[in-house]
Amino acid sequence: MIAFLEKELFQESFPTYNDLQGMYFSQYKRMASGYLKKIYEQDRDAFNQKFADFLEKEIDENREGYLESLLHFTINNRKKLPIIIVDNTDEFTLDFKVQIFQLCNSYRRKVKLCMLMFPVTDKSAWSFSKTDIFTIHQSKSFFLPTPSPREVFRKRIEFLNKTLVTAETAKRREYLSSKGIRIELKDISKFAQVLEDIFVENNFTAKTLGELTNYNIRAIMSLSKRIITSPVMRIEDLITSYLTTEPISYAKFIDALLRGDCTGQAKLDTFN
Repeated sequence: MIAFLEKELFQESFPTYNDLQGMYFSQYKRMASGYLKKIYEQDRDAFNQKFADFLEKEIDENREGYLESLLHFTINNRKKLPIIIVDNTDEFTLDFKVQIFQLCNSYRRKVKLCMLMFPVTDKSAWSFSKTDIFTIHQSKSFFLPTPSPREVFRKRIEFLNKTLVTAETAKRREYLSSKGIRIELKDISKFAQVLEDIFVENNFTAKTLGELTNYNIRAIMSLSKRIITSPVMRIEDLITSYLTTEPISYAKFIDALLRGDCTGQAKLDTFN
């Protein structure tokens, strides 16, 4: 959280001395007018060294206090609203999730103008309901609809196409089919269209995976990897689907789902 805030708030991705002096200006004034007043009036360099030592100790040793100061600086100096989003906690234990929830809530209460978003599944929400966490901390619960698996696949494939670097797509990729036919693909981004045909354009694919996993997105993505790396999905089948725009058959899809990627390491390396 500290690293992210520093990157977003400061041009150099870390605060300068002047930034830190502004963040801790109340302490600076307290030291200058209080127990270090004589040093401040008689030897400004010595006072600045004392203040620098204070900053070093505060930043290196009091990390929680430093984070609180960054949040206050975000609100009061930059006039921005901190929003803490804690996602993907469902794989962890209930105790861990409770501790993270309490930690973020403590900062939200300290700086006052702060929003905490803590997405959880129904299972985690049910676990939380058996604790006092919702009564201790003021919060509002919103129930969001389950995202469509087809839309999740579409977003993933769009991201894949955008992040394929030019150097990678410019390479010649050759594959040897089971019949000894050498196939060359010069544009991997277009070949990614095959994945879209399987998981987006075919209505039954995303629907079947969603129903099998109770629309758990993490499980859906795991099953999709199991299918695409399965030996049932041969390279020539995928290329045929790409060239003819004919979708993969439902029978082949189910066969790949059942068999999995037991011998699919080479296929996985191919798509990596």
